Amino acid sequence: MREIEFRGISKKTGKFVFGDLSHFDNCFGGCLIYPKTICRDSVIVKEETIGQYTGLKDKNGVKIFEGDILKGWVHGKDKPFIVTYETDIYNCGFIAKSEDGFSHINIGYGFLEVVGNIHQKENI
Repeated sequence: MREIEFRGISKKTGKFVFGDLSHFDNCFGGCLIYPKTICRDSVIVKEETIGQYTGLKDKNGVKIFEGDILKGWVHGKDKPFIVTYETDIYNCGFIAKSEDGFSHINIGYGFLEVVGNIHQKENI
């Protein structure tokens, strides 16, 4: 069974937190991530930064989440890909698309590397 995990950027610290996801309509942030260790220590996160773990790891063993930017040699080019969750005619699920929108690949190939994420592009 695939591990279910989410991440989001804390409104308080500006850093990613990881855990289980809950949603409450009466919360200002709307979403809370509960760290897996202690449920009572919930963290309000920026809703637009929430991403789910794909269940896959990059070539270095780093967990791949929605919104991650992956880089690797694909179709003769070394370019970045952004991980998204999409349902298409093949019911792919998590895929990686290049910014030019031309290529997309199944991220299960294992030759890509996480180099950043769409929420913290300055780290790339």
